[in-house]
Amino acid sequence: MGQWTFTGGRQLTEAGIRPLTELNVSMDGAGDQRIRLGEHIIAVPGLVDLHAHIDRGSEDSVGIPWEWLRKSGVHHAADGGTYGWGSWDSEPLHSSESIRWWVSLLPEGLKTFPQAPRLRKVVPDMADPAAHAFHMPRHFVGFKIRLGQNDREDDEDLLQIGLLWSHHFHVPLMVHWTGTFLSTELVASSLRSGDVLTHIYAPLTDGETLETRVRALGRARAQQVVLDLGHGRHHFSWKVFAAAHAAGLDPDTISTDVTRSTWQQDPVVDLPHVLGRCLAGGMPVEAAVKAASLTPAAYLRLAKEHASWVFLGMQTAPRALPDALGEVLTVPVFWSPVLIIMKEVMRLIDHPDLKWQGAPGV
Repeated sequence: MGQWTFTGGRQLTEAGIRPLTELNVSMDGAGDQRIRLGEHIIAVPGLVDLHAHIDRGSEDSVGIPWEWLRKSGVHHAADGGTYGWGSWDSEPLHSSESIRWWVSLLPEGLKTFPQAPRLRKVVPDMADPAAHAFHMPRHFVGFKIRLGQNDREDDEDLLQIGLLWSHHFHVPLMVHWTGTFLSTELVASSLRSGDVLTHIYAPLTDGETLETRVRALGRARAQQVVLDLGHGRHHFSWKVFAAAHAAGLDPDTISTDVTRSTWQQDPVVDLPHVLGRCLAGGMPVEAAVKAASLTPAAYLRLAKEHASWVFLGMQTAPRALPDALGEVLTVPVFWSPVLIIMKEVMRLIDHPDLKWQGAPGV
């Protein structure tokens, strides 16, 4: 095992982005190296994805293998309801200690995706959580509901029973509100401190305006609800992002909602790419980087990370960034990883701000 010593550049810490004096990282399968970072490089202690979809070993899963996420610089992630409470014990169990689980309120989770059964049709007595045998899985975070799938009545059931179950089991609720048949202000005002509102910049619903969306997000933040990006293929609008950003409503956490069909595909790609999109849209660098690393790590109560590092740098090439509605933001500079270390090198890009003393040894 070798040691790589980094000097120069900057480093994300709990106190913010600060000048990096020296950083020593133990490396499997590599010799000792010294690397001088350019002034714009930021060393980040690994990324955390609060809302991804991860394969537990099911052949029909929409999730991706954990190793794929790891190669993108993600050292911990939370699955966003791929699996349901009613089928949890029958599913193959992923053994990684790096995964946390939001469990779907639908008993079968996303097995029937893109179809979504009505909640009361599959389990008529959901209003009595004590009547159901649910054994909390290891690393259980909370419950997840997906509004906007059937009609207003189903959305009302999902929200009411989701709040009931999360209260009964003393866990938070994650709410997908894209396309909800309820008013977004009603959804936001129903949530409690510690709950998570995901897909916050989804395209506007019928009858909704930018003003009502911003008001809903403001209400959620006032109630200490976590505002989660949950980018996904269909859940991000540049117009909504811009209006919320202008109102000071940037995301608390930056997540991907990545699936097999969106991995390495625009507009999602992976978590570093989604982070770069937020920076391209004008989010302050320190706030954005924290929202993809330290903030979700604190929410999930993770131990401090010392073995995983993502080194972000600016790529000076035009980049076209589409949203769910086909609107494209084109930027001249885009932030992306120049080096990813997860005990060993996962990604290395030839970049002028990485100055090696000798060969990189990989």
